[in-house]
Amino acid sequence: MNDIYILLIVFIMSAIPWVEIFFAIPLGIGFNINPLLVGIVAFLGNLFPYF
Repeated sequence: MNDIYILLIVFIMSAIPWVEIFFAIPLGIGFNINPLLVGIVAFLGNLFPYF
């Protein structure tokens, strides 16, 4: 899959509490995307519901 789609899935999944840690971040890293980039996208996805 395209990395953009995986990052979008990580972003959306990160808006759900506890899903970020157990599913979203390992999913992104499992698809060989840079862990730092996955962490940043997950962080932004976690902040998204507050804005």
